Amino acid sequence: MAKVAEVNLITAKIKDIEAKNGVLQSKRNAIQALQKSRPEIVHFIDAIARVTPDGVFLTKIKQNNWLYVNPSG
Repeated sequence: MAKVAEVNLITAKIKDIEAKNGVLQSKRNAIQALQKSRPEIVHFIDAIARVTPDGVFLTKIKQNNWLYVNPSG
């Protein structure tokens, strides 16, 4: 009887570890996706800086969707 309880406890711990591992894997995937897209954002901001005339200051950049960006300032 004690062995069954011990096996049940170990099984519960394994399930808990697997659940935590799933959460960590999800976080890892999110971080990797953000790191992968980082150069795109840097290139975008660099392009805005190159095409914005001297003396013009943008105070806000709003992205409506993946295709349109509304600068203001």
